This record gives sequence, C-alpha cells and structure tokens, in this order.
Amino acid sequence: MSAIFLWLRKGTSPDKKKLQKSQVFFSHIGREKSKIFEGSWTGTITVWGKSSLVQNTGSTVYFAQSATGISADITFTDPFNKNSLNQYEGIWILIEVLPQNSTIKLAQDRLGGFPLYVYKDNRNFILSSGIKSIREVIPDKCNVNLELLAGNLLTSWKPHFDDGTLFTGIKKLVPGKVHLFNLHRNVYKSTKYAKKIGYQPLWKFPTKQNIDEASTILRSELNTSVKNNISEISEKIALPLSGG
Repeated sequence: MSAIFLWLRKGTSPDKKKLQKSQVFFSHIGREKSKIFEGSWTGTITVWGKSSLVQNTGSTVYFAQSATGISADITFTDPFNKNSLNQYEGIWILIEVLPQNSTIKLAQDRLGGFPLYVYKDNRNFILSSGIKSIREVIPDKCNVNLELLAGNLLTSWKPHFDDGTLFTGIKKLVPGKVHLFNLHRNVYKSTKYAKKIGYQPLWKFPTKQNIDEASTILRSELNTSVKNNISEISEKIALPLSGG
C-alpha cells in the first residue's frame, strides 16, 4: 500500500499545522519519505509505503506500484513515454515535479486503481491519494455537492463515474491520460496514452448481456497483459488459484 500528499502554495510555504493534520491520515502506512520545493510555488511532497521518490537534475520523480509484483524500470530519460506507460502493470502512479517552472506532470494506471485527487485555486495546488487530507487543509472550500450526492443515492439516476467527487473543488483525475499542470502559466493539459477500458459490470445494470460484454473485454485485457509480460518465455505457465 502506498500514499501521496503534495501541497504547493503560491509565494508562501504551506501552513505547517494544517500540513501535519492532513498527513496523519497516511502516517499508519509507514516508510515515509518527503521532499521540499522552493520557487514561485513553495511546498512539499510526502509519500508513504512501497514507492520511490528520487531526484535528478532539478526534477523530482515519484513512482508507486503495487498489486502485481512486477516492478517497472523508471528512468529519467522519458518516464512518460507512451510505450513505457502501457507496459506498467498493477496499481501505479507516476509523478514528476519541476520546481523551477512550477510544473507537475503525472499519469496513473488505466483503471484508476490507485486513486488520485486534485484541488486547485489561485494560491493552492494539492494532489492526494485521499479526499480527507485535502478537506483538512481547505475545509471551507470543499463542501458536499448535494446534487451529486443525490445522484449517487437514488437508484433511478445514472451513477456518477466521471472526474467529479462528492465534494466541490476536489476532482478525481481521469486514468489512462498524462496530465500536465503548469502553475506558473496557469495552464492545464491532458493527453490520452492508452485506449479506454471498456464498461465494467458495476457501471451498467447487471443484465446477462452486460455481464457477458464485460467478461469478453476483461478476457481480452488479461490476454494482452499476459502476452506483453511473458513474450520472452517459451515454457508453459501455471496459474494457481486459492480455493477459499
């Protein structure tokens, strides 16, 4: 299990007391690492658990991965290369911070298994793998969106599986894309790096047709993933499953 909390403030450092309160939600994970950034936007990145936080020639790269045991080879040459992103397996997040021009570049696994939330206003930029930590920092601007809440509770409404959350101001980033935030120029861009994953059973009513369609898509995705990772292996593969 891994977690991340990145808070940058324009011109001034983040409030230390609020920062400590926001980080307490992840402290139980252990193996904590952090890095301080200084510039027109000042702040800190703190990570926990099975992850790497490395620095080279002015940029800081964070990578967290779990669930498969297949470790990716992260290099500074071009970690956001489309081919590399498609080969990463499991639940992962890749983030690069360039403090000299206040730029954040990030991507995550295509299914969004590792959640990543963002809050941004004219003075704050926050990335976090948890909503509670963001609300601890800026509680007065993250009120519950009652309309969205009603849409999730009423079965007659279509469930919300988009970039919104129950809290106004906090967005869940769309997986399968490379996101670029330039805080100095106030620019945001996103580029798709992978094909969109098809509908999953929970995204539609559980009719036989919808479940069959989802099963076909999942079988195809598993086939592709296995072939990509064992292309150099000629022996047969055994997949043991628990009977429990």
